[in-house]
Amino acid sequence: SGGLNTSSAAASSHASRKDMILVDDTEVITGHMCGLAWPGRVDFICDNVGAELLMDLVLAVCLLRRCPAGLVRLHVKDAPLFVSDTTPADVRATLAYLRRMANDPTGDFPRFAALHREHPGLLADFVGFLEERVVLPLDDHGPAPTECSRAPGRIHICPHPFWNGPAFFHEPQAMPAHLRALFGASSDAVLVKGD
Repeated sequence: SGGLNTSSAAASSHASRKDMILVDDTEVITGHMCGLAWPGRVDFICDNVGAELLMDLVLAVCLLRRCPAGLVRLHVKDAPLFVSDTTPADVRATLAYLRRMANDPTGDFPRFAALHREHPGLLADFVGFLEERVVLPLDDHGPAPTECSRAPGRIHICPHPFWNGPAFFHEPQAMPAHLRALFGASSDAVLVKGD
C-alpha cells in the first residue's frame, strides 16, 4: 500500500500560517516522535470531532505506516459532554463519511475532488488503512482501557468516563489507577491537545 505523502503541502501550509502561531513546538515534538524506539506506543487524548479527529487519524496512520508493529490508542469520551466531543459513535460516523468520499471522490465533496485530481487513490488508500486497523468497542461504553492496549499495529478507540469529568491532569489521584498505569507503563508518548 502507498504512503501518505503530504509533507510538501503540510510544510507550505505551516509556513504560510507560522505568524499566527503563539507557541510552535513542532521541532521538539517531531524530534521526540522520531526518536522513539519503535515499535512504539502513542496515546492521543482526543477532544473534538470533525477536522480535529480527522487530523488525529491522519497522524495515527502516519505513525503506523512508519512502524506497522506500533500501537496507537485514541482516548475518547464515553458520552459527549459538549456537542463537539469525540465519542466512539463519532469515530464510526467519521469512518463512514470518509468511505463515502473515497467511493465517490468527485461527488458532493469539492475539496476532496480537488485532492483526488492531484493525488488519485490517496483518500481510498487512507480510508482502507483505517478500516483495516481501527478497533472500536462493541458498544460506545467499552472496552475497559486496559483492554485497549493489546494488539499492535492497530488504532484502538478507548472510551472512558474519566475524560468527561472535571479533574485536571496535574491531580494524579483524580485519574483512575488503571489509566495512570496504562500511560505510565506502556506509553512512549501521550498527546493532549484541545481546550
